[in-house]
Amino acid sequence: MRISTAIIRETGVKNIMFRQIEMNRSQEEMASGLKLLKPSDDPAAMASVLDFKASIDLNNRYQDNISALQLRLNNEETALDSASNVLYRVRELTVTGLNASYNGSDRDAIGREIHEMTMALMDVANTKDDKGEYLFAGSRAEVKPFDFDPESSPLTVSYRGDKYQRKIQVGADILMSANHNGFSVFENIPSVDTGPVAATAATTAETGELSEVAPAEPIAGEEASAPSDGTTTSESTPAPVRSIFNTLLRLRDAFTGSLEESEAHRIITAGLQDLDAGLKSLSDARVEVGARLSTLDQQHNILEKFNLDSQQNLSDLQDADYAEVISRFNLHQTALQASQQAYVKVQGLSLFNYL
Repeated sequence: MRISTAIIRETGVKNIMFRQIEMNRSQEEMASGLKLLKPSDDPAAMASVLDFKASIDLNNRYQDNISALQLRLNNEETALDSASNVLYRVRELTVTGLNASYNGSDRDAIGREIHEMTMALMDVANTKDDKGEYLFAGSRAEVKPFDFDPESSPLTVSYRGDKYQRKIQVGADILMSANHNGFSVFENIPSVDTGPVAATAATTAETGELSEVAPAEPIAGEEASAPSDGTTTSESTPAPVRSIFNTLLRLRDAFTGSLEESEAHRIITAGLQDLDAGLKSLSDARVEVGARLSTLDQQHNILEKFNLDSQQNLSDLQDADYAEVISRFNLHQTALQASQQAYVKVQGLSLFNYL
């Protein structure tokens, strides 16, 4: 079989080019640290890599939501603690005011301090989070939830939020409440005082909800829901409820002498029980916040463990073994040098050297 000089030359060039491609591939693996450089390298493995990356990215977003939710719930817990301290102080003042030795001036001083406590409680109930959103406004986070109603007589505090709870997704099938609405915490308080501005659970439910829709632009992974507020559709007479703010305002009026003595004593006595009901509402909300924070800690640990496992599987699929790559690179380099030397030797063969 005769082999022409052109074929010998072409074969030698092909061998050199092939060895260069192999060596270049090893160089790319060493530079990137990856053994899968393009989908065609291993389609099945590349599909798994993309799935793991998508899962890790989704879990990172869940963890971001958890961090934001933990901050919001911690802010709420602080606000609820401050509100409880205010009510404890008002209760202390109310008990002190029942002392028969106190004169009108002493009671008036108590009434003025209760007014200051009312303002402090309203400030707490209108607390904003780090984004400037009101914590207790339900889904209407941009609306100041509590304010005085200038048209009411006697003066009352009205709730302008709604009864929705904002919810944030922290897992594939887990939606976590991000707040308590102000209606459930400060408004829907069982009351034994049947005087003015007392309402029933049924009538409050009809007038207290200002929005029937979820927020127009919820944050990523966030929804709004209207939880049960303890209302009932039973035909029996529902228990009266009263805003804790209006309880404080009635206690203020009872101590400042603007009411008859018998009526003032009745309001003060009933007010103590209403204060206890308000403290229980705050305590229940704090227990729920604590449970949510505990659940978030557990979910964070689960997501972190899943991410670690996914990162390990991802590394096994796509990361290069540097020892193996370097060894392969040296082998390809030696093969390339041999091909180049062989090409030079073959190119130097000629019959004229023997004539």
